[in-house]
Amino acid sequence: MTDFEHWHEQPGGLHLAVVPFNKDNPDHREAVANVMHASIQTIAQVHGASFSERGFRNNMRALYRGDLEVDLYLAKWEVCQPKSKPIYLGAAIKWKTAGFDEMGNIHGGIYDEDICIHKPQLRQLIKLKPRDKAFPKRSLAECFDQIKLQDLLQQDDLWYRFGEIDPDNTTMMRSLLQNDALIGTPQDSAVLEFKRFPNNLLDTIPMDVEIMDMGRASTPNIFATRLSDGIIDIRFAVTKGQATAAGKPRPDMRPWHNGNLPEDPAILHAALASSMNAIQNKILDSEWGSQSEAIASNPIIPLRALRPEVLRDLCTSCASDLVASPETRGSTFIPPIPEAHVFVIKDKPMLDGLKAIGAQNRTFGGKLMMPGVNEIRSRQGLIL
Repeated sequence: MTDFEHWHEQPGGLHLAVVPFNKDNPDHREAVANVMHASIQTIAQVHGASFSERGFRNNMRALYRGDLEVDLYLAKWEVCQPKSKPIYLGAAIKWKTAGFDEMGNIHGGIYDEDICIHKPQLRQLIKLKPRDKAFPKRSLAECFDQIKLQDLLQQDDLWYRFGEIDPDNTTMMRSLLQNDALIGTPQDSAVLEFKRFPNNLLDTIPMDVEIMDMGRASTPNIFATRLSDGIIDIRFAVTKGQATAAGKPRPDMRPWHNGNLPEDPAILHAALASSMNAIQNKILDSEWGSQSEAIASNPIIPLRALRPEVLRDLCTSCASDLVASPETRGSTFIPPIPEAHVFVIKDKPMLDGLKAIGAQNRTFGGKLMMPGVNEIRSRQGLIL
């Protein structure tokens, strides 16, 4: 990596670069497994969460399959010396997504996950520092973040950078806030999750939900829904993401509405349940959770099986999860859907409505996670 155009000189003389992983680059292939492994493992350890080697292998498969992307964080003291190799300080995992502006226009974006700078590589960079050079006063995380946002400004189809954040992570919070990120607060925002889509979505009065063509923002891993009757207008942007700690595919959803959410809780419940049902059916059609290692199958029990056979199959499949509420219990007739996340920012009515149909606050290693977004640009966009 010697092209000067990728490097950004910092005060003090350190050069930094944020480079998308290229599987045709042998240096990238050699570095990516180490930095991804260290990033995911470090994030899990910081939050007291478990790390799965099997899940990591699934992440690598997703990367080479194109479901995931990785930005490599590089540092170098001298860019004019071709033989001087850069230090791969860290990485950020990402995937393409989409979101809505205030008017309900849909725009492309990216979702960042597992952003990390690794101490062993940082110590190596410190050891190699020339006497006439110095580190920038800002943290390297802040420097890399600014470079990344500058690079995103060059891409016309990317308007947003989304993510989730532990508000107690002062380094990351400072970096995001200095770059004008909007971070949700518990009063009206949350990263919500469905461990499984509720089984009772069809118990309410069904309402028509349209799967929307998203134009330039559309990819096989992104779609949008719209429920509208002339007064109510509720939309969801849905993306195939990845639960990187577990190495499983994960639907991500971002809601929008026109401010006319039904005041009657029963009507709001029906509208959101109908939207979730349409999203579930689309995900099933798209086979987002079809990877054999990504999901656990429901038990297959013969109709005339004897009681010992029934108990054996249930215990083998469900282990300690034999008791569950109707909203989360797996269905024998509907294939399982991967765990789904919903990112709600500054919208308490939507937050309350989603919780009423079974969504729960997401915690990672016991930490309550909050959604965040950088608005990269603001202008009229595609209209659903």
